[in-house]
Amino acid sequence: MQLADLIEGYSVGKLLSSGEASIVHEATRQSDGISVLLKVHHRAGMGREWARQEFDAIRACRHPRAVKAIELLDGEIPVLVLERVPGRTLRSWIREDRLSVEQVLNVAIDVADVLEAVHAARLVHRDVTPANVLVDLETRAAYLMPFLPVLACLA
Repeated sequence: MQLADLIEGYSVGKLLSSGEASIVHEATRQSDGISVLLKVHHRAGMGREWARQEFDAIRACRHPRAVKAIELLDGEIPVLVLERVPGRTLRSWIREDRLSVEQVLNVAIDVADVLEAVHAARLVHRDVTPANVLVDLETRAAYLMPFLPVLACLA
């Protein structure tokens, strides 16, 4: 069975990333044509509870450069529906272009700013990597992709 068969109401597009714990596809919500990301956990043991925990953690972190959680689809497999930020991952940008010191510093400042909000929400991101940073190539703004399910909230 294909991912597209499991997600009603969305036209599933290309695979954007595939990691140890999850895959992320671009998609279009059929009801209004909005571009979104669909994140599916595929590691054993990462089912509904993990998806709910990640969804709640994303919603708790309110920052303009943190990718937003739109909804949690609780079908045959849980799917996080996330805001689609224009641009590409920092990982692909680094592989294709040579970044200037100014570009690197701007990305680092944006990511640090989001992490401050994550920590203020008493959360730990746990997976800050170039694959989880999206860069809007027009504005050069960097956005932090959502969390691997939070290990624990900070006390």
